[in-house]
Amino acid sequence: MRGRRRVSSDPMRFPVAAVITRLILGGAQETVILSAEGVGGREGNYPTDVFAGPEAGPEGSIWEDAVVRGVRTEIVPSLVRQIDPIRDLAAFSWLVRRLRQGARVPGESADLRFAYEVVHTHSSKAGVLGRRAARKLEGVAIVHTVHGWPFHDAQPAWLQSFYRALERREAAHTDRLICVSERDVQKGLAAGIGRAEQYRVVRSGIELDRFHPDPIARREVREEWAIPQDAVLVGAVTRLSPQKAPLELVQILLGALRDQPSTWGLIVGDGPDRPEVEDAVRSEEAGRRIVLTGLRHDAHRYFAALDAFVLPSRWEGLPRTLPQAMATGVPIVCSAVDGNAEAVRDGTEGFVFPVGDVERAANRVRELVGSEVLRRRFGEAGRFRAREFSAERMLKDLHQVYDELVFGGPLPRRRPRAGAR
Repeated sequence: MRGRRRVSSDPMRFPVAAVITRLILGGAQETVILSAEGVGGREGNYPTDVFAGPEAGPEGSIWEDAVVRGVRTEIVPSLVRQIDPIRDLAAFSWLVRRLRQGARVPGESADLRFAYEVVHTHSSKAGVLGRRAARKLEGVAIVHTVHGWPFHDAQPAWLQSFYRALERREAAHTDRLICVSERDVQKGLAAGIGRAEQYRVVRSGIELDRFHPDPIARREVREEWAIPQDAVLVGAVTRLSPQKAPLELVQILLGALRDQPSTWGLIVGDGPDRPEVEDAVRSEEAGRRIVLTGLRHDAHRYFAALDAFVLPSRWEGLPRTLPQAMATGVPIVCSAVDGNAEAVRDGTEGFVFPVGDVERAANRVRELVGSEVLRRRFGEAGRFRAREFSAERMLKDLHQVYDELVFGGPLPRRRPRAGAR
């Protein structure tokens, strides 16, 4: 083991600071909380403090879930999603001060604080501010998880170039770059971000025991929303925001429902695009068979009610809803972006269609609606594949990344780090 600071009376506990822009109900946020609970907790080797900005939204919040799970969280008062030079500088200064204070390690005296061994950032804004703040500390290892790169084809070229340049700059001062899919590794390297040896793939894990076929939940959800028990139910658990293309989702559902009176649609979730989604649903008679539930905190029950899951995202890292649907035995129709096409193999766990091709997607949904045999075959294949996305595997892989840094030392960087151990 390389030389390091002794951080507590227990020589096998190494504090981690996790920084994320906001704790809304979303895949990246759920991954952070699940990871903090799994590698930290009262007995974990890496007790983790989670720092996040105060912003909420119609997507819902997971602050309460973090508390229930025993994850230690703190609000970074000025950390917001949009670029705001004054607030960004305040958030950076707050993070520097707080990271220098160190962590209270469970089991130790409440008056003692111990130096962070790892600062692990998530999401674009927190990824920049958190990593820059971490560089003000002596000897701390810096990790950043890419939950989908901030640049994508839906942006103007100048904005993509700006984000690429920013990520290249920050990667030069990062010990490990974690991606949730192999495609994001290749995308980052193609953009000149970091070096191959910096990258690790740690897939976003889900708690498989929560997602499984559930006839009782299937019946109860349909009763609650007056959906016929014998209907073929197609839909999504998603955020109603531009990334997830909810208006395209409505178009796909309407295309599948128009000539299929026994087919219904279900959209679970909320977000800034909800008014437009409601208008689109009301635009056709078939929309009367599309149910909008709004935000739900028992979303696992709604997966069990579905016969097919649709996700027309415009860009993604690796959305947790896909393995959640697969674990529940629900076949998938999704766009061929980044992690989507990596999680779902076309013709095996479902169908993959070109981004924005609403007609192709609706045809694929109709194909599933018309064949119970095909739905069952895809569903069974999905349940088997979902094992690759277990929370246990994610935590094992994350442990390995931290162990490399704590015991093996970070990779040499282009810029020497002050006080390197």
